[in-house]
Amino acid sequence: MACAPLYHWRTLKPTPEKDPVGTCYVAIQNFSAYAEYSPCRNNNPDPEGQGFCQAGFSLDFYKNGDLIVGGPGSFYWQGQIITSSIADIITDYSFKNILRKLSREKQTGVAPSIYDDNYLGYSVTVGEFTGDFQQEIIAGIPRGAQNFGYVSIINSTDLTFIQNFTGEQMASYFGYTVAVSDVNNDGLDDILVGAPLFMEREFESSPKEVGQIYLYLQESALYFKEAQTLSGTDVFGRFGNSIAHLGDLNQDGYNDIAVGAPFAGKDRRGKVLIYNGVKNGLNPIPSQILSGMWASESLPAGFGFTLRGDSDIDKNDYPGDA
Repeated sequence: MACAPLYHWRTLKPTPEKDPVGTCYVAIQNFSAYAEYSPCRNNNPDPEGQGFCQAGFSLDFYKNGDLIVGGPGSFYWQGQIITSSIADIITDYSFKNILRKLSREKQTGVAPSIYDDNYLGYSVTVGEFTGDFQQEIIAGIPRGAQNFGYVSIINSTDLTFIQNFTGEQMASYFGYTVAVSDVNNDGLDDILVGAPLFMEREFESSPKEVGQIYLYLQESALYFKEAQTLSGTDVFGRFGNSIAHLGDLNQDGYNDIAVGAPFAGKDRRGKVLIYNGVKNGLNPIPSQILSGMWASESLPAGFGFTLRGDSDIDKNDYPGDA
């Protein structure tokens, strides 16, 4: 699946304006055909509706293959979460029916105006946190809670909000990225949250923007230990811009994590830091640091801007990272 969150469209108004509703494409039949999915392309345009939805800004899949999409621009940037069956997207696809509504699609709705500009759905992933063996949605809301940011556990059945984790520093963009991994191998999913604009305040007069990640170890259903935090070392490096579950790289029985800092390092080429899991969380000293090889002539190269892991690419029985 590939998404274009800034995809624009407009047919209802006699003006040249177009709304960034976003759209996604599912490749099928070995990439010989595709089905489009644009859940915010409807008769409810403009900022107060879903006109600025930007569906596909974030996405993930349940273990059964169904889709979760984030649209942080809906309803005056309150944002929303949308879920759908991939099978329905493929089966019901019609190029002529651009306003189609899937029967099993679910969407969070509009909230009171105090939730405007919260950006629900800026990041999404899934994990199991209620003990019922059904995965829940984890959604980042980086401008919520008066700009401290928060992350919500959301019920997959009715999209109700179950539990929140709130950031500790205003404008740190807590919830910019979220990830799930059983770091300490106790059979329970744990939550990782990135806050790439976090400022270290060793001296109040000259704070340093280094970024930070938070690890919430799950001890039982909906009960978590106090967060372990890891901070970046490169000023403006955006440590925590991306986080990926890697699997057990060093085969010690604990899962490992990659953290992206895409503007860190020499010439701001970017870094990816590997942290090994241990019994009580993450070893705070990275076991490996991967650096970008090439500098960009204009904008930073962005090595590590996005990450995905736990895939044995070369079939050597070790999980890899891409």
